[in-house]
Amino acid sequence: MPTIYDLSRQLGLGVSTISKALNGYSDVSEKTRQRVLEAAREMGFQPNSNAQALKTKRSRLIGVLHQDIQGGGLMHPHFGTILEFFRRSVEEHGYELMLMNQNTGRRRRSFVEQCRYRNFEGMLIMVAEQNDPDVQQLIAGEVPKVLVDAECPGQCSVLSDNVQGGIQAVEYLYAMGHRRIAHLAAPLKTLAGDERMAGYREGLTRVGLKFEPELTIEAPGYRVNDGRTAMSALLRRSGAFSAVFAGSDSLAFGAMDVLRQRGILVPEQISIVGFDNLDSNMMSLWPLTTIAQNREQIGRMAADMLFKQISGQSPEVKNLRLPVQLVERTSCTPLKHNY
Repeated sequence: MPTIYDLSRQLGLGVSTISKALNGYSDVSEKTRQRVLEAAREMGFQPNSNAQALKTKRSRLIGVLHQDIQGGGLMHPHFGTILEFFRRSVEEHGYELMLMNQNTGRRRRSFVEQCRYRNFEGMLIMVAEQNDPDVQQLIAGEVPKVLVDAECPGQCSVLSDNVQGGIQAVEYLYAMGHRRIAHLAAPLKTLAGDERMAGYREGLTRVGLKFEPELTIEAPGYRVNDGRTAMSALLRRSGAFSAVFAGSDSLAFGAMDVLRQRGILVPEQISIVGFDNLDSNMMSLWPLTTIAQNREQIGRMAADMLFKQISGQSPEVKNLRLPVQLVERTSCTPLKHNY
């Protein structure tokens, strides 16, 4: 492996100048910095990150905490896509990501201990269990952080406007003539599930419909099978509805599967709107009208908010709500008959 001394001999520059160029010091000209970086790439030079961290007191590491309380983990298209665009922005700043794991070697470390051990310069916290004392301690700590799909007083967060999405879904179905609109709620212990339920109820109020508790079922989770469970329970409780707003696309796909098995046609007999606009194989089988989240913008805005904190700036907005958009496909149709 070539060393910094090899770079120095190749370019005829001092070792200190090479080091400053590699580490982005301002007293090295841009022309020199680019010359050093180009030579480093050509020679296959890889800086020793441990030595850099000891010298500069900076690890250039961003920790990622994701607790799988919704099902699917980082394989879930929603969180995987957000993390991918967050990663791209992080790397543009010259940083790396590291997933947090409380089990390090033979001992269990708290999140705060791991943060200190790895010397993280910032944290991305996605859908963490905020009642967990370890998570509470981490959020209360001094390391810059940003939350995604969650919020906490005084902390920076980025998430979609879930309430507005619920309102849009109800208003869209109402405009199609539907008057008994059911809701398969995502787990209400999650912020997204609770807010989408609030949007559903606000939407009913806006169009002049009464909230009917028997038309609402809370799903046990976010998986497709949870949608099957919720739709089966809804059909047992009340068969008199013509449309459904599901709290996530996965729940909607599960619901559609149950309806198909029972010979109930979508959208001819029951129209369905989901939430997420997931890039899923199921979307090709059942083109679902849904509320789209801008996952690319969530990831990039989370990174932007985090690096402002790392650089000592205060973000203009601490709690950022990104707009959502209804995407029409073929799972809804104007009401022609009452079922």
